[in-house]
Amino acid sequence: MPSGATTPHAWSEIPDPRDRTETALRELYAFYGRTHAMYESLFRDETLVPAIHRRLRDFHGYLQAAQDALMMGRKLRGRGASRPRAVIGHALAFTTWQSLIQEQQLADEDAVSLMSQLVESASRR
Repeated sequence: MPSGATTPHAWSEIPDPRDRTETALRELYAFYGRTHAMYESLFRDETLVPAIHRRLRDFHGYLQAAQDALMMGRKLRGRGASRPRAVIGHALAFTTWQSLIQEQQLADEDAVSLMSQLVESASRR
C-alpha cells in the first residue's frame, strides 16, 4: 500500500459503489498529486531495473485490491463485469491521472467525476 493512501479494505466498507469509487479516486488522485515525480521515475525505470520492478509489484497488487474493492456490490458477473472492471482499472492507473490532470489540465474533482461517471456507465447492463 502506498504510504499516506487509504486501504482498499477501508473503501470496501463504503456501501454505495458510486460513493466508494468517488472516495477511492479522490484519495488516490490526491496521492498521485503528492508523489507524481517519484512515480514518473519509477514507472519509467520499471522494466529496466529489477529492484524497481520488485518494489512496484506491491503497488500493482495494491491497485488490484483497489479494483476488487470497487467492483464489490455491482452485482455483475462474467462478461457483464469485464467492462466496469476494465474501466475501474483504467481509472485507478497512474497514467490516467497523468493524462487527465497533467496533460488535459483537469482539476482533481473534475477527473474524479469524469472517471466515476465512466465507471457507472460501464456498470449498466
